[in-house]
Amino acid sequence: MDERKLVISVTYENAPYKLNLMDEIKIDKDDLQAAFLDQAGKYSWYAVISADARARLEMAKHELEVKRAEVAHAFRVQSEAMKKKTTEKGVEEHVVLDQEVRAIMEAMLNARKELELVSAAEKAFVHRRDMLIQLGAMERVERKESQYASQP
Repeated sequence: MDERKLVISVTYENAPYKLNLMDEIKIDKDDLQAAFLDQAGKYSWYAVISADARARLEMAKHELEVKRAEVAHAFRVQSEAMKKKTTEKGVEEHVVLDQEVRAIMEAMLNARKELELVSAAEKAFVHRRDMLIQLGAMERVERKESQYASQP
C-alpha cells in the first residue's frame, strides 16, 4: 500500500484546513464508480479554495501597495518637516525596512504560496478526471472482450 503523503495547508473562509492531496486524488481501480461520483465534488472544492486564495493574494497585493504609499508619504512629510533632502532611493529603502510593510509582504508571499499549492491541486483533479475517463474506457473494452470470450 502506498503511504506517500502530500499535506497542504489551506485557508477557506478564515478556517484552516490540512489536506492530504495524495489521499484526495487516489483512485481505487476496484471501485471506479465511487471515484467517478466524488470527482466533481472534489474538483469543486479545490476550485473554490483556489479562487479564495487568488482573492486573498490580490487583497494582500493591494494592502501592500497602500501601506507602501502611506509609509513613503509619511517619510517624505517627515523629511520635509525636518528640512532633510530625500531621494527616491532613500524613500524606497525606508519603505522596504518598515516593519508593517515587511509583515504585509510576508503575508502576501504566504498567500502566493498557498495559491500555487491549491492551483496545483486543482490541476491534479483535471488529470484525475482524465485518468478516470481513460480507466472507464479500458474497463468497457475489457468487459466487451470478456463477453466475446465467454460466448460459444
